[in-house]
Amino acid sequence: DDRSLADVVAYNLRQAGYDVLVSYDGQDGLTRAQLRMPDLVLLDLMLPVLDGQEVCRRLRADSATRDILVLMLTAKSEESDQLVGFSLGADDYVTKPFSVKVLLERIKALLKRGRGVVGEAADTVDCLGVVIDRRRHRATAHDRNLELTKSEFRLLDTLIRQPGRVFDRAELID
Repeated sequence: DDRSLADVVAYNLRQAGYDVLVSYDGQDGLTRAQLRMPDLVLLDLMLPVLDGQEVCRRLRADSATRDILVLMLTAKSEESDQLVGFSLGADDYVTKPFSVKVLLERIKALLKRGRGVVGEAADTVDCLGVVIDRRRHRATAHDRNLELTKSEFRLLDTLIRQPGRVFDRAELID
């Protein structure tokens, strides 16, 4: 609900090496989460259009998004508010005001528990019917095997795991 706070948090997350998407209303955030399938959603409860509780409820109700980690961030510090957040499926709950350093450590801990090791990518990624399996070094599109060279596989893997990111030629060649 506070754009300047969202921007400060996003800046610090980017500085820590995270790929960050920011939404200023719940409906936009939900739509982007459904399209981008992030590892974690940092969710303010006091969002316009669609509040954070409803966003969390819908993320958990959808089989495609139910495993996305959710860290609720809010000024609501009452125990009952926190219990509601956890009952909706939040993985953690941080109240304002908060230390950005502590928030970053909580995010790091959540990601570590959620993925096994911080920074370790999942073995498989599904993006609009294109499935990349790193362990088997296989790619399929709508259940049809794609015959790719190693370079093509690496390029497709890089692009699918970071949707919306603009790469320069040198980054893609390395």
